[in-house]
Amino acid sequence: MASTSRETRVLLAHDGGPGAVASGLNLHAIAPILIGLAAPVIVLSLTSPAFLAHARFLILALLCGLFLVATVLFAMSLLLHGPLSALSIDTEGRAIELVYSGTFANKGVQIPFSDIASLKLTTQYDDDGYRFAAPELVLRNGGRMLLPITASERELQAARRLIGLV
Repeated sequence: MASTSRETRVLLAHDGGPGAVASGLNLHAIAPILIGLAAPVIVLSLTSPAFLAHARFLILALLCGLFLVATVLFAMSLLLHGPLSALSIDTEGRAIELVYSGTFANKGVQIPFSDIASLKLTTQYDDDGYRFAAPELVLRNGGRMLLPITASERELQAARRLIGLV
């Protein structure tokens, strides 16, 4: 558990240890995709003088293609949020922020402290049948979220105190 200098935010993050729940690429791929689309135009304009004669049409076509790709990627980043990768406790704002790390962007979801029923350590089993302890966030409406972090009971107790569950 790490905290900032003001001690108003605490971040619990995915560490990729055994029994870790989060999976996926966790890459923000929009920059490499846009660079990959622009690179051929840059290379051809530098190496082929004949390309520059038709550059106006090709650059317009490239910009239209980039616009379409960027629009699709933006829509995907809104709809597909990826796995839960971190949990941030904001004591000033009295909320927990769940951070989902998708392929193209991160997404944060705020949960007010008043909606949280408990934060506890539960026993889970991985694909091979091995047992591990994982923190679970239980909401007042009955919803449960397995958190992709490795935390001890002592760290969860400190988080419960920050949330006001103790």
